[in-house]
Amino acid sequence: MVDNTDRLLIPDFDQLPASDLRNRIRSLTAAQLQQLLDHETRHGGRSQVLELLQARIALLEAHPAP
Repeated sequence: MVDNTDRLLIPDFDQLPASDLRNRIRSLTAAQLQQLLDHETRHGGRSQVLELLQARIALLEAHPAP
């Protein structure tokens, strides 16, 4: 299995708390957020990070950019 940690869009993603990630994910697309969510689900499973990513994806899907 290949570890894609070095390909994540946010450096040190696995070590950052949800409070730090909140601002860093604002500029990401739903697809990019899904990539992070998939990674977190497989590797970290931090509930606060999972909830943050899921909420941001839902917000973007509910209010797509023009």
